[in-house]
Amino acid sequence: MNKATSSRLSLLAVMLVTLVPLVLAFLMYFQQWWLPSATTNHGQLLMPPQQLEEQYFEYHQEPEFAQQKQAWSVLIHHQGDCTKICQEHLYTLRQVH
Repeated sequence: MNKATSSRLSLLAVMLVTLVPLVLAFLMYFQQWWLPSATTNHGQLLMPPQQLEEQYFEYHQEPEFAQQKQAWSVLIHHQGDCTKICQEHLYTLRQVH
């Protein structure tokens, strides 16, 4: 095999490795192949969405929390003393980006 043929085969291999997954992903997305049949959602959406009052956040340590302009908020409501389980939930919630 000469150098020109080897170079062409290398170029073809690089193009195939790049284009085949792209075309396959494109077809899978638009033809909806291999979609999962079930979802695992944990939690509830509030319908209709509710705005919480300013005093609801009075115990939060960051005063600018209520003024943040974000599209989504995650809230864990707990009444009474914060037990170990409650503290673990708070820790987990603060790790979510």
